[in-house]
Amino acid sequence: MNKFEIAKARWRESLVSKPEDIAAGDENVKSRSAGCGSAAMNSWNIFKKYREAGSPSLFRPDICEKSSDMTGEYNFIKRMALGYATYGTECY
Repeated sequence: MNKFEIAKARWRESLVSKPEDIAAGDENVKSRSAGCGSAAMNSWNIFKKYREAGSPSLFRPDICEKSSDMTGEYNFIKRMALGYATYGTECY
């Protein structure tokens, strides 16, 4: 592995933990994993609700007009991506 791949792997581990850490039963890691999964599923349910309603934005019924609105939209996507990437969550 080159230095970039090593740095990328460490960064990923800092965000979503390693499967062996979760499997080992570390309560802090399990708690963080559960919170990540919960946030991801919450974002997913909001996304589905607004998609079914035909909303023009991903997570809100109003169209994004300010940069803070876009930041909020990206944070929903980030929560779903972290839940998808975190071992042990229901959306892994």
